[in-house]
Amino acid sequence: MMMLRDANILKDRRDGLSYSGLALKYQMTEDGISKALRRIEQQELQPWAQTAKAWKQDDLFSQP
Repeated sequence: MMMLRDANILKDRRDGLSYSGLALKYQMTEDGISKALRRIEQQELQPWAQTAKAWKQDDLFSQP
């Protein structure tokens, strides 16, 4: 649940919501928002996350 919330926070932040707006929306402190954003951004930098981003559902069914 926390990863999903963090991903939603990141999406809202990238859509332009301020830290204070995010804090109100998610009923968190601005420090909590900052920690959540750092956590999800660090996960995006992991090699497995890059691979998962590049992978598409249709790749599973592609014929060589």
